[in-house]
Amino acid sequence: MWIGQSYWGVQGWETSGTGNGGVCFGVSPTDGSTIHHIVLANNVANGCADGFSVSNASANVGVDYVSIVGNIAWNAARSTVLCNSGVTVYEPIKWDSNAGTHIFIAGNFSFDNASPTNCNQGRSTYDGNGIVLDDIGNVQSGGAAYTQQIVVENNIGVWNGGYGSATPATERHRPRSIIFTTRRYTILPRPTAVRRPAATLQFCQAHTRPSPTI
Repeated sequence: MWIGQSYWGVQGWETSGTGNGGVCFGVSPTDGSTIHHIVLANNVANGCADGFSVSNASANVGVDYVSIVGNIAWNAARSTVLCNSGVTVYEPIKWDSNAGTHIFIAGNFSFDNASPTNCNQGRSTYDGNGIVLDDIGNVQSGGAAYTQQIVVENNIGVWNGGYGSATPATERHRPRSIIFTTRRYTILPRPTAVRRPAATLQFCQAHTRPSPTI
């Protein structure tokens, strides 16, 4: 399912995907301008190349004002071309500079997302996170860093190949403060034929705010 226009909401769907292009819920512009005010709520992404993916179309055209709330992503990073995660926000582009939260990710359950060993063209595997804010500094596209407020709170990420919630630290710009508050609980391994070590459930709250002007 793909959203390429502003002012759209998708609620109550379950989707599955096959192949490297099987994005279950994709949000990215299709008409050459930044889109905004998108809601993904109470959906299930199951067995996808990429679960919930919010991404730019170019260095200057992307997505802003997105809410991803109450969704489930599992086994949703199966691409063998790109290394993906259960929920991904990649290189957002601000639509305006108004104060307040522009991207809100809350109450989601992201589990069992692990990238295949060949997802990075045979090189080292990475990602497979529960939730990732990927390249918020827009280094890879060469665009302007995203400086609006992002809130990630009350999500559960467990049994993933990477982190429960991740923000890569290799960004060119970090013009904001980031606060993580995490409570950890030890839970039992998944009930499968292959035993796994006991997993650590991460109950994360992350707040991203623009730094004050000095």
